[in-house]
Amino acid sequence: MTQRRPEVTALSIHPSGHLFAIGYADGSLAFWAVDDENDPLLVRTLDALDINLVDPDGLEHHLILAKQNSTAMRRLEREPIFKLTWSGFPNSADPRGGRTTLAILGGLNVGESPGLTVIQLPAFGPPEPPSSQGSDAQLLHPFIRTAMRESLEPLDSYFYPSRGTVQDYLLFPRQSPHFSGSFDPIGIILLTDGPGHTRIVQASEFPPPGFSLGTEDPKPVGDTEKDAVGDNLASTLQELQATGEPRRLALPETISNGHLGLQHGQLLRVERATYQTLTREDVKHDPSLPLRGGLAWSDDTRTSDLKVAKVCSPVSILDLDLRSSAFSASTESHPDHLLF
Repeated sequence: MTQRRPEVTALSIHPSGHLFAIGYADGSLAFWAVDDENDPLLVRTLDALDINLVDPDGLEHHLILAKQNSTAMRRLEREPIFKLTWSGFPNSADPRGGRTTLAILGGLNVGESPGLTVIQLPAFGPPEPPSSQGSDAQLLHPFIRTAMRESLEPLDSYFYPSRGTVQDYLLFPRQSPHFSGSFDPIGIILLTDGPGHTRIVQASEFPPPGFSLGTEDPKPVGDTEKDAVGDNLASTLQELQATGEPRRLALPETISNGHLGLQHGQLLRVERATYQTLTREDVKHDPSLPLRGGLAWSDDTRTSDLKVAKVCSPVSILDLDLRSSAFSASTESHPDHLLF
């Protein structure tokens, strides 16, 4: 019955720059408008909306659980929001962008299966607000606030499951390395707990194919019935091809296993036909993430070098080439190096 004042643990800005999301230590999310610091647009958890408003039925249910069973109350506790990434896509001609995705690490109930949650949100693109007399120009117009709230109603969600607890993740962009790699990502790399206190790196397609993130600009209506039938057939075939499940992406051995090599293994006995299938060269493997990596180590011989001692510990790089093959710009036109 006390005021909630959880600590801020994560923050991410909407691609349009007009609103942002904040994660808290109690597993809740709050969405705020940049131009309104008084009231949040929405406060929610992964499975409940408007948790900042009084819910008499929910409060009574919690009080009953607290009196009867402390274990049940423990299950209602949530882990903190560890990381947030709000991604935009080139799916709209509107400069404010089209539909977006919000990747959420954390916020799960205690005891739930580990993984990462991604929700799909509508586009924020309201028309000009109606003129109102006597309104304060410093406050957020109610018309804009309503449009922002509508852009936070989830359209779809997907849960990336993992065998171990997800410690961190990285979105891999299609082209632009700016915006922390969050714009138009094509893959997600998860760092999870492995057996024997090890770490496992796995990659998957991002966003999930089930998300409708294509262009939102309406196509011109055909002049004939034939055009309409062709458009419907094309959309139907596209829906049939989409499985909704993201594909696993193969990673380079250096990144997936590290420079120490194999961390864990198990010897299995298989039938001859199964062994021949696994060793065939024409077997289709998981598509690979266009990524190459190298090795880095500390160079103790340069610790006294004043040129690098004030910045960071000296590091030597061997064959560092960590970038997407889709990047068309060369290092000559962009001399800044990309380090992940």
